[in-house]
Amino acid sequence: MEERIHKFDCCEPWFSLIKSGKKVVEGRINSKKYSSMQVGDKLILSTENEFLRLTIKKITKYKSFEDMIICETLERVLPNIETIEEGIKVYKQFYKPEIEKHYGVIAIKISVD
Repeated sequence: MEERIHKFDCCEPWFSLIKSGKKVVEGRINSKKYSSMQVGDKLILSTENEFLRLTIKKITKYKSFEDMIICETLERVLPNIETIEEGIKVYKQFYKPEIEKHYGVIAIKISVD
């Protein structure tokens, strides 16, 4: 069976936190681009000058980033953020509330290969 590989960009400090193993859950909008991912698929995460090869261990759907942060825990999703409210603000930088409401979100549990 052919290996399924997905690619997406990641900025700092999130890239380094994933690389170090501190951030083990990546949150994304459950849009078409991300909804095709499956457990066992490979994920290539890249910054401007570096990339990481990851394995998808688990995918969980949530209604909102707030629900995801509460259920997955701040420590696993955004380890350098201190409050749930601050964590929600982080995701609002990337996604508009109407997009989040329309698609919902996914928590992608990952491990570095």
